[in-house]
Amino acid sequence: MDRDLVERRAALLRKRLASAGISGRRTGGAQIPKRADPGSAPLSPSQRRMWVLHRLDTTGTAYNVCLHVTFAGPLDVAALREALRGLVVRHEVLRTRYPLGADELPRQRIDPAPAAPEFPVP
Repeated sequence: MDRDLVERRAALLRKRLASAGISGRRTGGAQIPKRADPGSAPLSPSQRRMWVLHRLDTTGTAYNVCLHVTFAGPLDVAALREALRGLVVRHEVLRTRYPLGADELPRQRIDPAPAAPEFPVP
């Protein structure tokens, strides 16, 4: 993209933020506080809806996506394990469970990322 255009867009954004009373700097202004328990959080409305639907039909597979992959040539099992572990490390949703809390409401519980590959590959 044209450097001049990038600078003009940035200046326009700063002007609009300033007119709205919002600081465009990361160091200024109020920051969103971290949760007291970073491993647990209430469900979003969408998560709660899916949780209720799952409770009604625990055999449902509507949100599962199945995929068949065929590899050509020799498989580097160590590289596959590390790639899968990296995917799980990057995406918390793959490590999230939804247990009931003390108030009998579901909560997100994010398990820690695995330190070493834990995927059985035949």
